[in-house]
Amino acid sequence: GAEVLALAADMANRDDNERIVRETVERFGGVEILVNNSGGPKPGSFRELSESDLDEAYESVLKYNIRMIGLCLPYMERQGWGRIINITSITVKEPAANMVLSNIFRTAVVSYAKTISKELIAKGITINNVAPGYFRTDRVTQLMEVRAREEGLAIEEYEAKAITAFPHKRYMDPQELGDLVCYLCSDQARSVTGTTLQIDGGLLSGL
Repeated sequence: GAEVLALAADMANRDDNERIVRETVERFGGVEILVNNSGGPKPGSFRELSESDLDEAYESVLKYNIRMIGLCLPYMERQGWGRIINITSITVKEPAANMVLSNIFRTAVVSYAKTISKELIAKGITINNVAPGYFRTDRVTQLMEVRAREEGLAIEEYEAKAITAFPHKRYMDPQELGDLVCYLCSDQARSVTGTTLQIDGGLLSGL
């Protein structure tokens, strides 16, 4: 089986970022694959958000992402191979109501990845973004609770209503997301870089 190193960390904290990279390198000798997947920022409309909400979202979504890439790149460059995957959201393709912080900062993550992708591919390193739709996760449950309250519905009623809008009529299994990430980390995807792949069951209508 695989050897696993589990570390608790606040990903918005620089010291924790540096510590988990350092301990990973001490255990495994380097970093080959980085998957950035921070918790989503606070939901809400622009009228409901404070300046501290804005600062917190910047630190926990965008700044942490840039910092982790910077910490891991030297090891990837040294070995001439690396994979960076950013887990974002379908809101980077189509902004969602009451998700203004996610709309702003996850889109900035995509822009940063695209900006550096051409330089990195020459060094054998790819960087891509995955934009998930609606999976059966704690985060989705939290958002359903918020929207159910807004509409005066029980969460079960809201869920039954929500899935009618999905072409595949279900919340997706996280394993499906994992399979896509595994592909992007493989040698078969060595020429795929600077792109954003949505996995949404056909939900979005944009090209």
